[in-house]
Amino acid sequence: MKRSQRDLLIFAAIGAAVSFGIAALRGLFKAEAAIDTWRILCDGCFVAGVLLVGIYSLSWVGGQGLMNGLAFSVKTVLSLKWSVFGNFRESYEEYKERKKGKQRLPKEMLFAGLFFIALSIVFLILYISVSK
Repeated sequence: MKRSQRDLLIFAAIGAAVSFGIAALRGLFKAEAAIDTWRILCDGCFVAGVLLVGIYSLSWVGGQGLMNGLAFSVKTVLSLKWSVFGNFRESYEEYKERKKGKQRLPKEMLFAGLFFIALSIVFLILYISVSK
């Protein structure tokens, strides 16, 4: 199994666990009508999809270097106060060079999140069709 397939399965399993957990908390097993079941499934899939896409988006923003200034500032201040963080004596330019290109961003997380959002749209359509 390729790494991308494995990553996709992992993120799909995470999304399914989150979706199932939300649906169970919302009362999936106590739902008496089909309309309640579709609504609960829609909510669970939507939350899982938004979480996966949101984490991917934050990781992408972090990988673009938009958070480098904040991270550099915090590490510099903490290294001055506590020795646990080491002797942080590099310039900001050295820090940016060291951080450049270190992050691998899994596209599979985005695909799994979009799948769960699409699945929630399907459940929403079923909810609307039953409610009429």
